[in-house]
Amino acid sequence: MTGRNEKLAARDQIFENLRANSRAIWRKLSRIWADQAILQSAHGKPDSLLGHPCPSEDLMLNPILISACLLGLPTRYDGQHKANERVLAHLREKGLQAIPICPEQLAGLPTPRPQCWFAHGDGEDLLAGQGRLVRCDGKEMNSAFIRGAEVTLEIARLTNCRTALFKEGSPSCGVKRIHRQQQSVAGQGVATAMLRRSGLQMYGEEDL
Repeated sequence: MTGRNEKLAARDQIFENLRANSRAIWRKLSRIWADQAILQSAHGKPDSLLGHPCPSEDLMLNPILISACLLGLPTRYDGQHKANERVLAHLREKGLQAIPICPEQLAGLPTPRPQCWFAHGDGEDLLAGQGRLVRCDGKEMNSAFIRGAEVTLEIARLTNCRTALFKEGSPSCGVKRIHRQQQSVAGQGVATAMLRRSGLQMYGEEDL
C-alpha cells in the first residue's frame, strides 16, 4: 500500500468513527430530550431532532463542533466523561447539530491515556514553535497534539462548522483556561488555537 493510500485509509477510518459517534450521541440526546417532552414535534422519529436530520445524513443543519466528553462520551484521558446539562440545553434551544470530536483520540492516542499538560506556553505558543506539551512522565507530546488539531480542523471544514464549544482546561480544547505544570492558568489548547487561526468562533462550556 502506498503512502497516499495509507493516509486515505486512515482518514476513512477517522470519519467512520466520527459518523458512529455522531449517531450514538444523537440517539442518546433524542432519548434524553424525549423524556423531557421536547421532541413532540419530531413525530417520534428516533434519529431526528425537531425534524432535523441526524448527522449520518448528507445535510448538516447548524453544525457545531463539540468536545465529545461534554456530551457524555468517555473520551477523557482517564476514560471518563464530563456530560454537561447546560451544553445539552444550549444545543436544543439553538437548534444546533453537534459534531462530537476528541482531538486526542483523532491523533491516535488511546483512551484511557497518560495525562498531559503544558510545560511552558499554551496552544498558540506551541503552534508558533515556542510552547511545549508533555505527558505526565515527561515525554514530549507536541507532534501528537498538533496532529489531532489538524484532523479536527479538517472535520470542521468538511462539516462546514464555523463555531465550536469545547471543554475548558483541556490541553487540546481549552478555550480560556489550560493546565501548565499541573496548575490551572489562562491560555488555550492546541486544537482551539488552530481553529481560531482558521476563523472559527470558540466557546467554552463555562461561557454558557
